[in-house]
Amino acid sequence: MSKGIFEQLYSATEEVLKKMQKPLVERKLKRKQQSALDDAENRKILAEEKLNKARKEFDNYDINDILRAKKEIKTCEELAAEIRKEYKEYFGEELT
Repeated sequence: MSKGIFEQLYSATEEVLKKMQKPLVERKLKRKQQSALDDAENRKILAEEKLNKARKEFDNYDINDILRAKKEIKTCEELAAEIRKEYKEYFGEELT
C-alpha cells in the first residue's frame, strides 16, 4: 500500500521540523557547557581571592585555609579542563 499525499507531506514536515530544531538544540547544549566552564572559572577566582586573603592574615594565619583554597583552585582547573575536553569530543571544536 503506497503512502497518500498527506502521509508524504506529514513525514516531510517531521523531517523539516527535526532539521530546524537541530541548531536550537546545539546552541542550548553549547550554552550549558559554556555556563559550566564559567562557573568553574568563577569558583577558581573566588578561591584565589581566599588564598590571597588567607596569606595576608598574619595575626590569624591558618595553613588549613591556605591549603583548602589551593585545593579548590586545583579542582576548578581540573574541572575546566574536563569541560573543555568534553566539549571538543561532543562538538568537534574548541570551547573558547
